[in-house]
Amino acid sequence: MEQQMQAGGIDKRVTCILTSCGRQDLLEVTLSSFFKHNTYDITEFYIYEDSGVAGINDHLKEIYPFIKWIEPKFRTGQIIALDTLWQQVKTPYAFTMEDDWETYRPGFIEDSMSILETDAKIMQVWLREKEDTNQHPIIFKAGKNYGIMASNNGLWAGTCFNPSLKRKADYDLIKSYGKHTQFSFKQPWKAEAAISQLYNRLGYKAAILLQGYIKHIGWNRHVGV
Repeated sequence: MEQQMQAGGIDKRVTCILTSCGRQDLLEVTLSSFFKHNTYDITEFYIYEDSGVAGINDHLKEIYPFIKWIEPKFRTGQIIALDTLWQQVKTPYAFTMEDDWETYRPGFIEDSMSILETDAKIMQVWLREKEDTNQHPIIFKAGKNYGIMASNNGLWAGTCFNPSLKRKADYDLIKSYGKHTQFSFKQPWKAEAAISQLYNRLGYKAAILLQGYIKHIGWNRHVGV
């Protein structure tokens, strides 16, 4: 893993951070497909394993010895996991991941970064197909190679925890997710929605590219209480 610097000294390094919780078969597909299709140099790669099961990742540690693992003894929930991971990031960008997404097309980090560079208020770029947005409306404008995710019934405001490239500065702006919401094991989506609403109030938005790069493989495999 090498450091990525643009000509002229602009720092474009990326750290990968991934949340996982006891679904090692899905995590293995997520990792293998990511490394198969990723074409961008990654500075560091961290995984927060929140299952609390000792030794559950031993097989993957042999396959990917460069990945750094954070493995609490007891489950903490996604918000603490994400805050802990963001604290490890020393690069301007982080590619945030979850353990149940399969990558099938290359160039997703480069294409995402090109969009983030056009507008400081675009805080992430969706990588799903534009027909696979959980009924999120999309606003397209002529001449743009991306759309903007509109609010969905006032609950979701476009930004989310799905795999995407994000700026460390946008996370630092709110200090931590845990300062603004708490994770509920019974209703895990509520914390994600709260962060989405927070960034919306701050004027941030999410974009989506015209073609997809990832698909969700964790349907009916939600992490239980």
